[in-house]
Amino acid sequence: MGEWQDDSWEWKLRWRRSWFECEKASVKAFRLIVQQWGPRNQLEDQWEWKGEKGIKYNVSDAYYKILEVGIGDEEEVFQILWKEKATPAIQICV
Repeated sequence: MGEWQDDSWEWKLRWRRSWFECEKASVKAFRLIVQQWGPRNQLEDQWEWKGEKGIKYNVSDAYYKILEVGIGDEEEVFQILWKEKATPAIQICV
C-alpha cells in the first residue's frame, strides 16, 4: 500500500486490473487527493469523533446524535447508520 522513504510516506497503490480509458481521470483525481494524506511517522493511528468534542466515539453516542437532529424513528436511524458506514462484510450479516 505504501512505504516510508526517508521521513515521508509514499503511496504504492496496486490495482487488480488496468484502468479503462473512461476511469483514468477519476483515478488521477483520487491519487491527487490521497497524496495529501498518509501515515505519520512515530504517531499512533486514531479516529476522531466529531459528534462531541473530547468524547470518544461509540455507537450509543452516534444513535443519540442522530435522534437529536430529528431524523425519525428507531428503524430509520438504524437504516441510516448501517447504510453510511457498514462494510460490505457487515452488510451481508444484516
